Amino acid sequence: MGTVDELIRQLQKGKPQARADAAEKLGELGDQRAVPVLVETLMSDANPRVRAEAAYALGELRNPETVDALIEALQKDRNPQVHRAAAAALGSIKDPKAVKPLSRALLKNKSKSVRIVAANSLREIGDPESAEPLIHALQNDKETEVRRAAAHALITVNDSRAIHPLIKALQEEDSFLRQYAATALGALRASEATDALISILDHDGDKNVRAAAAEALGKIGDPKAVPALAVALGNSNWEVRKAARESLQRFTLTHPDAILLISPDDRHRLGRLVQDAQRDELSQEICK
Repeated sequence: MGTVDELIRQLQKGKPQARADAAEKLGELGDQRAVPVLVETLMSDANPRVRAEAAYALGELRNPETVDALIEALQKDRNPQVHRAAAAALGSIKDPKAVKPLSRALLKNKSKSVRIVAANSLREIGDPESAEPLIHALQNDKETEVRRAAAHALITVNDSRAIHPLIKALQEEDSFLRQYAATALGALRASEATDALISILDHDGDKNVRAAAAEALGKIGDPKAVPALAVALGNSNWEVRKAARESLQRFTLTHPDAILLISPDDRHRLGRLVQDAQRDELSQEICK
């Protein structure tokens, strides 16, 4: 791999491929001595791939003093590859100072991949200030992948304004978008979404979406969901059954009377599944 000093010399004087490789390796080494030369490379190297690798390396080094340079690269560099790398690095560093420039990139950058990375980085930072641009992207971006990333990011942003746009997203054709919307609604404890999530649990054609809906219903804790969760205990997919069982177990602690809403047969099934799960967990502990 070479020493830090050797890699710095290669980054400063090598050919483009060698400079890009050196930047990548400096990020992997994690030595903060590389920060000044990586910042200089990001701001001035003639080759966009080298600038992008310098940005990725700065993201791995996670030095908060590099945030301003990465923001400048995100806003002023002319190459989308560099924008994407700078956005990713800002998400790795997680400095709230990056929320506004990342939000602008999410809403205005012409590159779909840059907007996706900007949303992902806003998810990593998890700052409430990002809620409004993420909601706007969820509702208005023309690319499904960007709306999907926005819904995923809203999982970490606690803002009730996202609830109704997320409920609407449960009707989207893209299964990942529906799954992330369900998960975000669970994170928000959005009781307004209970009916929509029950419908998803009952009828959605994707097992991962149904499992996300079951999990979300357990987090929301509306007893109205108990009968639908009980029915899901018999679902053909084990992930859906597991999510339903775990959600129903939540209700036994928070709303014990809610279990009376389900039929005796389903109550018996729940008890049997809980016992089986506990036995499996005990067996795993013994075998460790």
